[in-house]
Amino acid sequence: MARRYQKYIFLVLVALLILGIFKFGSLNKQTEQDFKSPPGEPKFFQDQGVPSTLSTETLLDRDSSLRLSEDSTQEAQSDQSDMETTDSDEPVQQCWERLDNQLGNDSLLVRKKDEIESKIEPWIFNKDAVLVDLSAHAENKVTFYKALALGGFLMGRERPLNEAKAIELLNSLIQKDPVNSAPQLYLAVIYQRQGQQNKVTALEKSLQQTQFFNSYVIQFTQEFFDRIETSSDYIEAVGITSALPIPDYKEIINFIVARKFDFIAFQMMKKNFSKKPKIEMLEWVAIEYASGYSALRRLGVQHSYPNFKDFHNFNLNLHPLYIDKPFEELEKNCDLRTLDPVVEKLKKYVKEL
Repeated sequence: MARRYQKYIFLVLVALLILGIFKFGSLNKQTEQDFKSPPGEPKFFQDQGVPSTLSTETLLDRDSSLRLSEDSTQEAQSDQSDMETTDSDEPVQQCWERLDNQLGNDSLLVRKKDEIESKIEPWIFNKDAVLVDLSAHAENKVTFYKALALGGFLMGRERPLNEAKAIELLNSLIQKDPVNSAPQLYLAVIYQRQGQQNKVTALEKSLQQTQFFNSYVIQFTQEFFDRIETSSDYIEAVGITSALPIPDYKEIINFIVARKFDFIAFQMMKKNFSKKPKIEMLEWVAIEYASGYSALRRLGVQHSYPNFKDFHNFNLNLHPLYIDKPFEELEKNCDLRTLDPVVEKLKKYVKEL
């Protein structure tokens, strides 16, 4: 009875334990220094009263897998003691069953199927779906993710390499979005793999005309959160977006460092930075910010941006709708209605983004 609920809520609760940090082990040559401020860098959040509770050592020691798959989630669940309880001492299995009864049979993916699939192809949010159509999509974000998957850059949706098609898709996207550095960076890396140095050189010049870095990660999350109507929708949306694939940044960071393209590292940080607390994956991408920060450190570039640890804690502790807060309450009292006030606030918040 509780399996549909378990699929989403267990994944979400485990994700909260690791603070939503994704595949930091994949970033090349990162050390603990990559998450600390350079000497003399202003401590942007010193006066914010934000506790530094995030262990950098723990982040760097994490397993490099992108997300917990459904299989590993179920395996972890089966290893739990039957006597495991929530904070209210209600056995976890009973809590899941109770919540599942409250959820009923309504599903965001079923109810909004046509809307969602017009914006996102199923293979992106369903790991069992097959990428069949290799043509450019009306949505730039889908075309970009197709290119990443076919070029070997999409974590969580590995597909057989088809660099020729990836090149075709990235070029079509560059035509539509010429000031976005992201597709040009990945295209340059593919050409570099192939030894096409003339094309790499041309892209190096073109990249200097770009204005921002957009990997479309946030747009995918927003497609689901824009359609939330109920608390059960919220749980489902969090579960789905927690398992969405994201780009692999390692090779483009190496490219940025090798070319001393610090301006692109700044693009990555500027895209995700704000003096106002933001919700991760809905308004900023943690691994993207950390990647840009890491590149600047490797280049020895001084700047005034806060280190990743402080910035993450700033958002985590000060945003009233940050994902872990409502779920902590849900764990305590095992009543879906706990989320109703939060969901109403979130719906208004998302409309204003």
